[in-house]
Amino acid sequence: MTSSTELTGTAVLTRLILRRERIRILIWTIAVPLLVLLTATSVKGLYPTQHDLDVAAEASEDNAAAIAFNGPAQGLDTLGGEVAFQVGTLGLVMVALMSTFMTGRQTRAEEEAGRAELIRSLPVGRHANATATLLVVAGMNAVVGALVTLGLIGLDLPVTGSVVFGLSFCALGLVFAAITSLIAQVSENTRVVHGSAGAVLGAAFVLRAVGDIGDGTVSWFSPIGWVQKTRPFAGERLWPLLLVVAGAVAAVAATHALSDRRDLGAGLVPPRPGRPRAAPALGRPLGLALRLQRGSLIAWSCGVFLAGVAYGWVAVDVEDFVADNEAMEDLITGYGGADLTEAYLSQSLLVSHCSAPGTPSSRPSGCTARRAGCGPSRCSPPPSPAAAGWPVT
Repeated sequence: MTSSTELTGTAVLTRLILRRERIRILIWTIAVPLLVLLTATSVKGLYPTQHDLDVAAEASEDNAAAIAFNGPAQGLDTLGGEVAFQVGTLGLVMVALMSTFMTGRQTRAEEEAGRAELIRSLPVGRHANATATLLVVAGMNAVVGALVTLGLIGLDLPVTGSVVFGLSFCALGLVFAAITSLIAQVSENTRVVHGSAGAVLGAAFVLRAVGDIGDGTVSWFSPIGWVQKTRPFAGERLWPLLLVVAGAVAAVAATHALSDRRDLGAGLVPPRPGRPRAAPALGRPLGLALRLQRGSLIAWSCGVFLAGVAYGWVAVDVEDFVADNEAMEDLITGYGGADLTEAYLSQSLLVSHCSAPGTPSSRPSGCTARRAGCGPSRCSPPPSPAAAGWPVT
């Protein structure tokens, strides 16, 4: 089969994805830039003078927890450098999650639901769906990068630094879209694909954190570290983006190669067979919910634990961090507490609480999946989560 035949129908599938996912695309492409711009506006208000920036830079440069959580301390005596430090890593993680969820939804989830098999019965090439998905996700990342760039320029930040900062968002999103498409060839379960891609993102974050605390060598093994090596607002350089492009191209090439070596709907690694008889706990709603959600529960528990370690690390030096900055001190003390440290921990607890998803209640029911599947089905209204004994956040 020629390469042109393998891509037959890519344009049609691209339009189909854009039509089906227009709401999700709109939400993601607005939410990520909005997060960056709101943070940038807040930073601009918190550090109105050069003295405020110098004090914040001095406190952050000696704080290993802040560097591990936010990224390398580059150009912190400038407004642009402080913005990149405060929101850079969080924004990059958000854009990586956007690419991961959208790619997994349009590749492995389509095969798992059986819709990809119906589409492949038409004159559609083997690689058309994966290529169309990557094109859509690439467009989403381009829009996010452009909005971030234009928003920062609108806040009077340097044009060059704003462009490089926006490019770093776009580049990281592309590489994680390619990584997710590659993982989708290995497993035949969408949750495993998302979990594995999330594990790669977590490993990239940890490698970047370890490298930034040290001499920076380990950061070169992380895609997040690659894009942060572009040094926005601190002596910009574009050549590290070549590593991102090379990684994305290699992942896409591997995706196409593995796609030729597996059956539609199957993964290269078959699932393990289950036990002959189910455990007694699976006969109850709570036991079934815990079994289905154990991966998410473990992952979120580990994430919250690591966030708590980082917050506690910062809390030790929070008084030095906000010294001579009344605006920052007033912001933190507004969350209550007997002193500044307790107020900071209250704020951190609020952020962690807002980040915890109601995973059981957010999962689509089987009825919803059948409606989105291959034909009409009769569905009964599901019982309420409380009546079924499911935990709800």
